[in-house]
Amino acid sequence: MDRKIWGIIGGLALVVALLSPFVLGSSKKVERIFEDAEMAYEDGRYEEALERYNKALKESKKLGVKTDTIVPEFQAYIHYKIAQCEQQLGNVNVALERYREVIVNFPESRYVTDSYVGRGDIYFDHKDCEAASEEYKRALETTQDAARREQINQKYQRALVCINPLPPPPPPPNGEEIVTPDFAALIEATSLRFEKRFKEAATQYKTFASNHLPAETAIYALYWAGRCYHKAGLFQQSVDAFERLIDGYAYTPNTIEAYYGLAVVYFDWAKRDQDTSKCELVIQIIENAEQEYADSRAALDQKVFRLMRKIKHQVVEVITNQGREHFDRGELELAEEKARKALRINSEYGPAIQLLRDIKKRYCDQGLEALDQNDNHTAVVKFNKVIDIDSNDRKAYFYLGVAHFNLHNYVYAEDAVKNALAIDPDYEEAHRLLEKIREKENSR
Repeated sequence: MDRKIWGIIGGLALVVALLSPFVLGSSKKVERIFEDAEMAYEDGRYEEALERYNKALKESKKLGVKTDTIVPEFQAYIHYKIAQCEQQLGNVNVALERYREVIVNFPESRYVTDSYVGRGDIYFDHKDCEAASEEYKRALETTQDAARREQINQKYQRALVCINPLPPPPPPPNGEEIVTPDFAALIEATSLRFEKRFKEAATQYKTFASNHLPAETAIYALYWAGRCYHKAGLFQQSVDAFERLIDGYAYTPNTIEAYYGLAVVYFDWAKRDQDTSKCELVIQIIENAEQEYADSRAALDQKVFRLMRKIKHQVVEVITNQGREHFDRGELELAEEKARKALRINSEYGPAIQLLRDIKKRYCDQGLEALDQNDNHTAVVKFNKVIDIDSNDRKAYFYLGVAHFNLHNYVYAEDAVKNALAIDPDYEEAHRLLEKIREKENSR
């Protein structure tokens, strides 16, 4: 083959290499962008979530990208989440159209039902109950799942009540009052939420949930009470709402989301107050949820678990950063406490491992400095701290032996040196020190 042909082939190879980042995709990259979008959505950062969902969608269309392991029906789900973001941002007409696109373009998808419900919720929140009832009715026609149908039917009946309000029920024989749901109050709470008047919305949701309601409606109200209190910065009230949902309505589709909401609240609370104990509560909540739903394979539960794992990572990062700040201020014991807490959560977290190494080195340097100044008591303390961090550090045992030798604590010195030699039998300095120790012992 002549040089000209080889030149053409080489040129084509170069073009392919230069264009491959733009043509070929990465499944891992798509998954990372997708998880960031999910986290942003759950945190209420809907503009950021919308941007990332769109980016994940664009990246997913590149050659070589596989999305079946990220989430079932990836394309339909992404379009559905984009519609949800638009709805949360108050772009109702855009959201209605996005939901319609899911219905038209993915007619066999499970998200068709959810899209009809999304459209129904928009109409209901804007007091167009007739249009809402039609959307809920279509949603009922697209699913055979009994639990899902029950949830949608609650919404459908709620819309019908708004169209034709029920007459007040006759008083019961025992004279007790029968409380019927005040759906106008629920609509008002949702309107306040869209207006970002979160404290007022939360109060309205909580009041609504306090009535004797059907489970689905009460769960809905409690969930959004928790979310809105969180947005208003009223963390304790948010915790109360989520815990009430978890304790009172176990194993509902919203319960796992309530666990996640609770974890997010405590995490934000911990960051605001610099309170590590609340970080530990975050981990406890996540572990409780994982234990409660250990056998679940539901798509929603798996999605929430992915988000919870991200929070776990963020908790470890926050604790490690706090430890690093203590280290920079010379507060080594506090820094070590933070590093160990981070590693108890994730034993392979690199920055926490490095922090513990830096702490160990600082203790070692302080011990050597103390030996140089003939401050052997301090040296003993420092080298014991090194050994607490790394029980395989032969030099720490050796220098601990030196300090004890200088203090005439020959039994302790011998133990320390023997530990050094157990780690490294060829450690010549340790052998020489051991001889000196035994000479001193024999001369006594």
